[in-house]
Amino acid sequence: KESLFRPTDLLSTQECRRIIARYQAAIEKNFHYWLSATLIAVQTEPSRHIAQENLRIEIQDNHCQMLNDFATSARAKPDTSDFNAVSKAVKKIDKIVTQLSGFQCIALITIFESETFSYPYLKELAIKAGANSFRYIEVHMLEDPHHAEECYKALFREAAIARGNMEIQLSEVIDAVDDLYHSIFQLPKKF
Repeated sequence: KESLFRPTDLLSTQECRRIIARYQAAIEKNFHYWLSATLIAVQTEPSRHIAQENLRIEIQDNHCQMLNDFATSARAKPDTSDFNAVSKAVKKIDKIVTQLSGFQCIALITIFESETFSYPYLKELAIKAGANSFRYIEVHMLEDPHHAEECYKALFREAAIARGNMEIQLSEVIDAVDDLYHSIFQLPKKF
């Protein structure tokens, strides 16, 4: 998937900053909301424990501030145009989350925790933008593989008790995340 990103050597410094700003606009305030909804929605106790632990770490280690520091270091603070650029995709995810389907919510979080392919690219963008704070990237590269493993366990538990067509439900989640990544990274086509 990383090869689908536009090479940083073909991007201007401003374009690099714009992508980081869109990433912050999409993720910083929304991920906690999506994770909190997951904690409410999951039906099995082990899944609830996994979601709660993930949320605890996000809050205790202040991942929002880490992301803010990362974007600030790259001089990539989001403005109205960045929020507008990701708004439609964020709303699509919000619509799924508000249904409080344990299976769909944990699928969403599992995808986010599994998609570490974007972090090296974000770091490249930030380096080109002149950043010197990479703690957000480093922490997620280190922690997300374990979080993903735990989320997959929760996903299988929730799948065992889910109602309806799980293939369609999973497809909706994947499509929503795909739209979000396209709005952030300005990818040329769906992947």
